[in-house]
Amino acid sequence: MWTRKAPARRPPADGSRSDGCSWPASDLAGVGDGGVDVAWQADAVDDRRILWELEQRRLIADTLLDYCEYVDRNDPETLVPLVFAADARFELSPSRAVIGHADLVKMFAKTLAGFARTSHHLSNVRISFDGDARAEADSYVYAWHQTPLGQRIEVWGRYHDRLLLTADGWRIERRRLSTAGYDGWEGAPFELMSRLPNPVDPPSPVIQRT
Repeated sequence: MWTRKAPARRPPADGSRSDGCSWPASDLAGVGDGGVDVAWQADAVDDRRILWELEQRRLIADTLLDYCEYVDRNDPETLVPLVFAADARFELSPSRAVIGHADLVKMFAKTLAGFARTSHHLSNVRISFDGDARAEADSYVYAWHQTPLGQRIEVWGRYHDRLLLTADGWRIERRRLSTAGYDGWEGAPFELMSRLPNPVDPPSPVIQRT
């Protein structure tokens, strides 16, 4: 795991300071005589990795937001190659999935044809990296839909995504949607979010006056 040390200045090779004071001996270790300061090199590597991860997080977030934008624009032809890897799978349940660009375009076109308007909103995004070319992202989604007859359908859930860094940028190679609940959608095909069972007769807390 990459960690950032506290910001510090690089001591000069002769150990001098402009304020006339002395650098701590620990800061001068490895400095001078043309030697390489390993600790400062490590800091530089850490900084580069932090900057790289920050930029990749931004790019991954853009991919997740592109999904929302192009679904709400009803544009499957742009959405699928912009957001999904060539052999991506969208898992509707543990045993059902749509795989590959051609069928993903058909899935979105068929689904979105039933609505006059949609609005997707992401929050609580968490991103972790598995090396330099793979990542996982979890995000909460609120999705509002309206049919041509004015019926409203709402979904509250989470996207669980695995992403791949391709020559064209970050693309989702697997997406799974689980839901906390929904209104107006009978027989929605999505699995429920996992949740621990409620305890039996939990005790009440002590409420103190302050």
